[in-house]
Amino acid sequence: NQYEKWSFSPHSKAFTVLATEHALKVAQDAGIKSNPQEAAECLKCHVTAYSAPASAKAESFSPDEGVGCEACHGPGSIYKSLNIMKALHAGTQDAEAVGFIHGGKETCLTCHNEKSPTYKPFKFEAFMKEIAHPIPEKE
Repeated sequence: NQYEKWSFSPHSKAFTVLATEHALKVAQDAGIKSNPQEAAECLKCHVTAYSAPASAKAESFSPDEGVGCEACHGPGSIYKSLNIMKALHAGTQDAEAVGFIHGGKETCLTCHNEKSPTYKPFKFEAFMKEIAHPIPEKE
């Protein structure tokens, strides 16, 4: 269950964590004077598609979803069906044709880098094991 795996991950709470006292202190220490849940410096990594134009977001878009699938894998409106996901996994579907991005170390490093005020060394292989989410066998 890919959704469940995500829902228990820190990525799903990336926006809500910005409301904590710790986040307020981190923001102040970083020179951010506004509320972290409203600061572009924070939201660019804590909300999927934060900087995308409104026309590129579904009406149901909500920043409180934090960092969702599309942050790593691109807009999912075309590839979200189980049949296409299985075909991508099998290598019979061209990923670019359906807007799917595999998401690798470089994708992760756009946020998990030394520019983050809470940066810790990023161990890609170890972290990937924690968030791995295989394609289900059945619909």
